[in-house]
Amino acid sequence: MNAAVTKLLSESRIYRGYRKAFRELTGLPLFLRPIERTLLPRAGPARQKWSCAVLGQPSCGCKSCAKSFERIVTGNVAREQTMRCGCGCCGAAMPIRAGSDIVALLQVASAGGAKNSRIPTLKSKAKKYRAALKLAGIFAEQLSGLCNAMLVQKQSGESPLVSRAKDFIAQRYSESISSRQVAKELHLSRFYFCNLFKKNTGLTFTEHLSRVRVEHVKKLLLNPNMRVSEIAFQTGFQSLTHFNRLFRKVTGQSPTEYRERLPAT
Repeated sequence: MNAAVTKLLSESRIYRGYRKAFRELTGLPLFLRPIERTLLPRAGPARQKWSCAVLGQPSCGCKSCAKSFERIVTGNVAREQTMRCGCGCCGAAMPIRAGSDIVALLQVASAGGAKNSRIPTLKSKAKKYRAALKLAGIFAEQLSGLCNAMLVQKQSGESPLVSRAKDFIAQRYSESISSRQVAKELHLSRFYFCNLFKKNTGLTFTEHLSRVRVEHVKKLLLNPNMRVSEIAFQTGFQSLTHFNRLFRKVTGQSPTEYRERLPAT
């Protein structure tokens, strides 16, 4: 699923526009690299080690990249995190997260790799390179926020039945709806519908419904006069415990933390 999410992000207008502006300003190219689950730390001998080939450098075996990646995976989601390559060939990278899960890395080329820069002193000015990484880090946070929204939108090429199911969910998300109910609406068996939906979206019906509800929760959290509990029940959640757990899973933050980080209006 990570490769599919990365493709959606890379084709989005916001990514393409930012990448062009970033290149014109700094002379440094940006890349989005999907991170598959096999790279994430696992217990036991089957654990796969980090490879710089993920960042387009198959001949590099820099240990600092591996250590940086492990620190990012196991560290605090809320902290700003940047991978830096010790030998310089991989540049730097920032995690793109869907909740607490890393789905991709936003890679910035090394300062020495800048071409046709409009800032000719960039190569010799570490301060300017750090500023470029700061900009990329802020953009990585924005892309992380887009991940869930993109996952629940209708996509080109998906089955018309799946599009109809998404429309039904979008209209009835605040109600207690089930996959059996949606399948009946589409005149399909529940088994066939669930398989079709997962194949097209990479998400189960329940995962999709939960993410749709979370997107509506985010909008309502902008209203400081609404209590979190009120928002939870208004968007279809029946349990505050389940709501808090699921919101953190999707966004990497609790509803209160998310609200506190919203810009003041």
